[in-house]
Amino acid sequence: MKRHLFCGISIVVLSMIGLFSGFIRTVPTLAAEQTAITPIATSTFDKGDDGWTTTFDARCQPTPCYTATGGNPGGAIYSEDALQGVPFYFIAPPKFLGNVSRAYQQHLTFDMRQSIRDRTPTNYPDIVLVGAGGTQLVFDTPNNPHVVWGNYDVPLTPTTGWHKGTIAGPRPTAAEMQAVLGALTALRIRGDYIYGQATCFMDNVVLGGSAVPVVEEFGVFLPLVAK
Repeated sequence: MKRHLFCGISIVVLSMIGLFSGFIRTVPTLAAEQTAITPIATSTFDKGDDGWTTTFDARCQPTPCYTATGGNPGGAIYSEDALQGVPFYFIAPPKFLGNVSRAYQQHLTFDMRQSIRDRTPTNYPDIVLVGAGGTQLVFDTPNNPHVVWGNYDVPLTPTTGWHKGTIAGPRPTAAEMQAVLGALTALRIRGDYIYGQATCFMDNVVLGGSAVPVVEEFGVFLPLVAK
């Protein structure tokens, strides 16, 4: 008797599922696990400036100043603004350049802090990528550095805040971003964020190494029950 009752309930439940087209779709979720990706280039500055340089408006130029302690953790590079009226940039060494197309849809991450924050901020591109032929893609991060270490995570996808030429320029296409990353001639990270003098420290620069999460939908198919 119990067996017959169980079978009858099962048939009713499956029949009801069949009325809803036989397909249950979960809500969009982030992939739970991602395969580890080897970074294209890293600079932790634990043994020196690692080949980074600075533009002319830095007090320490063309080689940035270096400290073996006070980084996040370990060593870090830094410079003060030389008050030339334009911001200075940290310039990446050759290991970050060339064909880095594998970085597309991955991330550029780094840690940064500055000695003073309670001044009027300036508004310039924070990240500059230069490709073959001089094509420039620029990115403006949401927040300027604080007096304590903070991490910056910049997705290398064209729809996440990148612009062509200036921070008010048009967004690049996927093909344009891939072309720049395929022949990268310069990578610059801003080191001057306020009017007046301040010292900016940078540590733990990583190009690539993690993929931009992709929203996926998962479906489970349940066969329809014959009427």
